Amino acid sequence: MSTLRTGVIGLGEVAQVVHLPVLQALPDQFEIQAVCDISSTLLKVVGDRYGVRERYLDASEMLEAEDLDCVLVLNSDEYHTECVTAALSRDVHVLVEKPMCLSLREAEEIIRARDQSAASVMVGYMRRSRPPSWRPRTSLPSWAGSTMPGCTTSSGTII
Repeated sequence: MSTLRTGVIGLGEVAQVVHLPVLQALPDQFEIQAVCDISSTLLKVVGDRYGVRERYLDASEMLEAEDLDCVLVLNSDEYHTECVTAALSRDVHVLVEKPMCLSLREAEEIIRARDQSAASVMVGYMRRSRPPSWRPRTSLPSWAGSTMPGCTTSSGTII
């Protein structure tokens, strides 16, 4: 199996504490080929720490210049849609941190880009694979063919 040429967009806390250490710990699966952030200081510090030569201040420039298999979109939420759709338009697989986007219009834009791409997109949610997260899903009754009952809040609103 060959390693996946990986780009990382956004080098803040989630990138530094979660994603980059995992990528570095799996060198037989991932090569951190390029990093991108609007902070030149973060580019230098993180790029040096992880030995990444290719560093960009602009995600579009990185996606245009690099031959990537996948990209992690970890930047500020308001830029997720732009970066995800740019990667998908180049058939680059995407892991985007939650929230995927900030509006229904942006969600529909990402879905359209995914449908037109040979690549996949996945929203990162760290608790998805934890066994305690499985219990509620397996213990709830099946509501197939009917609508899920609403919940009444303290204000009396049905959601």
